[in-house]
Amino acid sequence: MKKIILLTVLLNSFILIAQEESSKQKKMQVGLHYSVNLYTKSNISKDFNNLGLDVRYLINSDRTINLQGGITIDYLKNNDYFYKENIFVFNPNFGLEFKPSTKIIPSIYFGYGIFKDEFKYSQLNIYNSSDPRFQNGSVKATFSGITINPGLKMYVSEQLFFELSYKYFMVNSDVSYSKKSNVHTANLGFGLNF
Repeated sequence: MKKIILLTVLLNSFILIAQEESSKQKKMQVGLHYSVNLYTKSNISKDFNNLGLDVRYLINSDRTINLQGGITIDYLKNNDYFYKENIFVFNPNFGLEFKPSTKIIPSIYFGYGIFKDEFKYSQLNIYNSSDPRFQNGSVKATFSGITINPGLKMYVSEQLFFELSYKYFMVNSDVSYSKKSNVHTANLGFGLNF
């Protein structure tokens, strides 16, 4: 009889522990998104194709708000004549998710984006080709700035969500011909909680 009682208590405790683990909030979010440049008069051309990865960690949660920190990495595939290289934009960020009782959750993220590029140019060679003023060259530039990223997440299940967002990137540059620019993108993606 003691063995049956002990086995019943152990079985019930395993069931309670398993239920407690499944009801805990997921700490990690990983998502993929595709971005479209909305404003063509910026440092980032409308010809860029952008695919991005979002990784976020739940720092703190209460009944109405989740505080998250993470990083977004955007891969800009170039089709532009001026930017010759494909670019990775690194954007560490933190944000808030507002938890209403519905499956659609508004969010806003604040961060700092940074990317580097190299511009190659060639001078018109009408005089002496050995003159250094008429040689080919390149300029390396760093672009960085604050990002603001409001959006909506629609949860299909506890793990799977779709995301629609807008990103504003105030780009500053360390080169003289391209000091400031505003980049506006619309992002559509999906992700998983685990």
